[in-house]
Amino acid sequence: MELYMKNRFSSIAFLSIEPVMQAIYNHPFIVELIDGTLQVEKFVYYLQQDRLFLACYSRALALAGAKMLNDDDSDLMLQLANQVILSERNIHNFYFHEYRVPDTDIKGPACLAYCSHILQRAALGTQAEALAALLVSIW
Repeated sequence: MELYMKNRFSSIAFLSIEPVMQAIYNHPFIVELIDGTLQVEKFVYYLQQDRLFLACYSRALALAGAKMLNDDDSDLMLQLANQVILSERNIHNFYFHEYRVPDTDIKGPACLAYCSHILQRAALGTQAEALAALLVSIW
């Protein structure tokens, strides 16, 4: 978070959500993931849903890239879309192999809702709406 604290808006935004961030950090899933006590079945489900989400997210980044008003911004969005796929794919492939995770194309309720939201905003929303929907995951 220190990186964002150099920007006044980000500083104010992060300070205003500090209780929410602490609740996230203290969520049992996060605590168990960090301390190594998370049940394997939960980790497998998380991996499956994360892979599905990242596929949606990269598509939404690419769609948002088409809405940018200049080539540099468009290039940045397309590079981000590509980086999401390339960097995360290796991590997922390792864990999918390590834990023998079966592929699935079935999104759980949270994954489906968020994917639907970001893809809809990226495809049908304004440039600002697309960026607002996507920024949450970048932060």
